[in-house]
Amino acid sequence: MSKLRAEHVNIGYGTATIVEDLTVDIPAGQVTTIIGPNGCGKSTLLKTMARLLSQKSGAIYLNGADIQRLSTKEIAKQMAILPQTPEAPSGLTVYELISYGRFPHQKGFGTLNTHDKEVIEWAMQVTGTFDFRNREIDELSGGQRQRVWIAMALAQETDLILLDEPTTYLDLAHQLEVLELLQELNEREGRTIVMVLHDLNHAARFADYLVAMRNGDIVCEGTPEAVMTKENLHDVFQIDAEIVRDPRSGKPVCLTYDLVKAPELVLAGSQ
Repeated sequence: MSKLRAEHVNIGYGTATIVEDLTVDIPAGQVTTIIGPNGCGKSTLLKTMARLLSQKSGAIYLNGADIQRLSTKEIAKQMAILPQTPEAPSGLTVYELISYGRFPHQKGFGTLNTHDKEVIEWAMQVTGTFDFRNREIDELSGGQRQRVWIAMALAQETDLILLDEPTTYLDLAHQLEVLELLQELNEREGRTIVMVLHDLNHAARFADYLVAMRNGDIVCEGTPEAVMTKENLHDVFQIDAEIVRDPRSGKPVCLTYDLVKAPELVLAGSQ
């Protein structure tokens, strides 16, 4: 069963088409990661599925309903989205920003109730943002800001979370913390997670389902074992990769790779 479905969508900016006649199903209750080279349409697809962009044609279905027919508040109760470069109003504190995640669930004047406050505190605790909850967003490092935005998405308390490069600005340890947190939310609470990631090994390690894109098309999709192959990485990234098995996770790992050179470049270099 799919949680989110893009059906024959065409997406673009102005007269330029980035994604053409693409259909993809996001399986419910799994972690799905979209991979591909820069400019292939990964973020464009994610933003369209979140209704941050409108497709030129085709349809997006959220839990079986056409997303264009749903109100913004109805969507926000079912799906949280963390864009790649979110911006907060100047002067806002960490606690205030995270509390915005409760907006879809509030009525009247939007006063936080006991449950709202409990969810906000939980989101801060699991993302490691509780200790600087009273600081302004402008005072934080890039990594700290990223964790605050993730906390806000978690405070939204939705079954579906979309994240565009959630490990941006984070060091290695904090990257793992975020990805393990998302994995835990999926395994413990059954939340459906959809991410765009550049790191292939993180994608393979933490995803149940991979979608590999190139030039606005889906080249292949399936389990990490099915997608992370020498042949697929050649087609998607134009690299000659060596794939091994991670001794800890059992997932495929890209150990090393070289660029695939065009035949004319190889011949020119040999002269």
